Amino acid sequence: MRTDEDRRFSGAMTRFLEQQCVIGAPYSIADEQLFARFKAFWFQAPERFDHQALLGQFRVELVERGFHAEPGGKWPPWLGLTTREQDNQKHRSKTHWRVFNHQSAPRSPDKSPAQSATPNG
Repeated sequence: MRTDEDRRFSGAMTRFLEQQCVIGAPYSIADEQLFARFKAFWFQAPERFDHQALLGQFRVELVERGFHAEPGGKWPPWLGLTTREQDNQKHRSKTHWRVFNHQSAPRSPDKSPAQSATPNG
C-alpha cells in the first residue's frame, strides 16, 4: 500500500503529465530538461512536501507509468513524451520552414506574381 506522501507525489505527477507534457511515440526529451520542468512544477504544487529523493522518485514514477529511457549516460532521454513547450517550439520552427519554403517556391515563368497567387491563375 502506498503511503500518503506516495499518493500525493503520484497525484502531482499525474497533473504534471496532463498539464505540462505531450505523450506519444514520436516524442523524446532529455531527463535533465524534463526533471527541471517537473521540479519547477513540484515547488508550486499544493501536494508539495520536502522530498529527500525527488529525482529518484520522479524516475520511478515515469517507469511505473510505462515510460522508458534510452540506456546510458547520467541524463538519458525519455521516450514517448516531451514538454508542451518543446512541442510548441518544434511546431513553430516547422511552420516557419513551411511558410519560408512556400514563399520561395518558384513561379511559372509565364505568370506574374499576382497571377501565381490566385487559385485559378
